[in-house]
Amino acid sequence: MGNKFYLKMAIRNIKKNAKTYGPYMIASVCTVVMFYIIQFLSISETLGKMNDGASIQYVLTLGVGVVGLFAGIFLFYTNSFLIKRRQKEFGLFNILGMDKKHIAKVLSIETFVIGMASIVGGLIVGIAFSKMMLLILLKIFDFEVPSGFEIPMQSISLTCLVFIGIYSTILIWNIVQIYRANPMELLQKARAGEKEPRSRWLLTLIGIMSLSSGYVTALQIESPVSAIDTFLLAVILVMIGTYALFIGGSIIVLKALKKNKRLYYRNPNFITLSGMIYRMKQNAVGLANICILTTAVLIMLSATSSIAVGVDGIIKSQYDREMMTVVEQITKEQIPLVEEVIQKVCDQLGIEMSNIYTQQIHYLMLEYDGKCFKEPLKNGFNFDDLSGVGLIPLDVYNTLEEQSEVLQPGEVLVYEQGNKLKGDSVKFGEDKFLIKKQLEEVEISKMFQSSIIQRYIFVVESEEVIQKIYQSLERKVESQSDFSYVYGFDTNANKKSDYELMKAIENELEQAGFINAAVASERFTRADYQMMYGGLLFVGIFLGLLFSMATALIIYYKQISEGYDDQERFKILQKVGMSKEEVRKVIRSQVIAVFFLPVIVAFIHVMVASKIILKMLAILGFENSMLFIGCLIVTVLIFSVLYTFVYSLTARNYYKIVE
Repeated sequence: MGNKFYLKMAIRNIKKNAKTYGPYMIASVCTVVMFYIIQFLSISETLGKMNDGASIQYVLTLGVGVVGLFAGIFLFYTNSFLIKRRQKEFGLFNILGMDKKHIAKVLSIETFVIGMASIVGGLIVGIAFSKMMLLILLKIFDFEVPSGFEIPMQSISLTCLVFIGIYSTILIWNIVQIYRANPMELLQKARAGEKEPRSRWLLTLIGIMSLSSGYVTALQIESPVSAIDTFLLAVILVMIGTYALFIGGSIIVLKALKKNKRLYYRNPNFITLSGMIYRMKQNAVGLANICILTTAVLIMLSATSSIAVGVDGIIKSQYDREMMTVVEQITKEQIPLVEEVIQKVCDQLGIEMSNIYTQQIHYLMLEYDGKCFKEPLKNGFNFDDLSGVGLIPLDVYNTLEEQSEVLQPGEVLVYEQGNKLKGDSVKFGEDKFLIKKQLEEVEISKMFQSSIIQRYIFVVESEEVIQKIYQSLERKVESQSDFSYVYGFDTNANKKSDYELMKAIENELEQAGFINAAVASERFTRADYQMMYGGLLFVGIFLGLLFSMATALIIYYKQISEGYDDQERFKILQKVGMSKEEVRKVIRSQVIAVFFLPVIVAFIHVMVASKIILKMLAILGFENSMLFIGCLIVTVLIFSVLYTFVYSLTARNYYKIVE
């Protein structure tokens, strides 16, 4: 048989299986398109030349890796649906005299045709839409839109290389499966799963332990640093638990319901429960995949949309004035020199200062064990117990905050950012202080909002008390390493002038001997945040669309495979006396239960994960939990509507096949 025969046969097979290969090819093209576009944006010269374009491209580069890895897993997984549907066909070819090497040759040509069509089609569409995506990204960041059209060969080459590798791996796996099976096995594989599945208690126990451990790990997180360290562990545990419980736990629950005679023998429960047991055996892994993908989509979109929408809130929490200068490790005698340098720079640049704000604070890094603040051990300490502690004399606090607080000896006022202090008193070394009042807001706290550790600011009776605390902590009172000075003011400048002013102040302070000085502009920081968070939102939406497409395709293939599996059952139920409408009602209840179960579990995963996600967002300066919850609710509602829509569309194909 010549190569022309194999080519015709391969093309005929693709056309004959268009109902299953069509969506697969569309999904493959879309995956190639998304990979090319995000790779193109990550190296685009136009985007790279923009201010802070490099930071956006760094985020996009991370997205390239995620999309590439997911593309391999996704296409490999969906390919398994196609091969399963064709097991009987391959077995029949073998029995009719076609050698396995000939089947492998036909399969190779099919894979080559599908792969080439997907890669070429994806690149054409990707190149056509890449300019539009670049324009959207530039619009998000309010950049000037340039003329011209980029087609980087690096993106084309990498896209071809990645997907040729993916399709080659898929082909090798399929051929190995064919060579390992005998003809009768291939014929029977398409009908596998007709035996009632056995209870898998060990797997279920592993699932319960893994899921419980993952939930407990996520809920016990108290600090952002711990969230970073334990997030991956919690994700792995929850994924293991999800797969184990869908595969083993669902069967045990259904069998337990089946043993309840009062429930089981009530019409139509005995048919519904029996059918559900077989459905869960055949669909458990796919449903677990839908659950994991749904969880990923909801978390990504809600988290990235929260920080993108909440940029203004983050800026307001960190800036009380348009320009803020923080000088660390200075003495009080050097403060006039700092003010003189800043005034001199503003005069030189012709910038008027207004609404000037100054603050002095002793800021220490201490370890808090729940009872007492003490010096961190030099040989090691628990980072979760590390706290930033600010000390302010009462007279300075009352002057700057325009308050009239009064403290008795041994009393303090406290402002807490993070975990609350335990009890109504606090100890520094051996010195104990009574907490008179908890402050709602302190202006100086805005300079430490983005810290990833716990923060506390104490207002004490006098400077002498601060010296006493130093002595109790066995620190040198004369040390200037903990003393910081803050100088803030509003200006009549724009973003460009802000940048010049920032650099000029930093240079002048450095020349004056203040090497630990930092100058920040509200406008400049806002632009930086909008770039970074806008990039995260873009990648979040991009990956959300990719994962949603994968979810939709899995649902489609599940519906198709369910339809072919239920054809015989549908006929048998009608033969034993059930009407067509009764059978349809039973099957509909089973299908709805099966396909909406993973979404319900995903919602539970997201609710449990919300705490650890908020802790991780705190590292980026986002601490608005109500905004996050609002974005999460909106995301869940939109996804629910889209999921229901996709389900209803794919359900039509299911009923056409069954009936």
